[in-house]
Amino acid sequence: MADIDGRDSAVRHIDRLVDQIRRPFAFEDNQLGLDASIGLATYPDDGTEMEVLIEKADQAMYAVKRMRKAHRA
Repeated sequence: MADIDGRDSAVRHIDRLVDQIRRPFAFEDNQLGLDASIGLATYPDDGTEMEVLIEKADQAMYAVKRMRKAHRA
């Protein structure tokens, strides 16, 4: 994304995206909702190779999932 100028900016974009995904919507006669977990890894702070960045983003995504699950319990 061209308008991201650092990790904090990326987090704000991700938060807005997840908020939009979570908005309930009508389908036929039902009210539905979705959820999403997004992991963030930045170059070069989290790695310099694509495989490492993907792995770090994946780890971050699962950390978010664990955190949400713990808050629901």
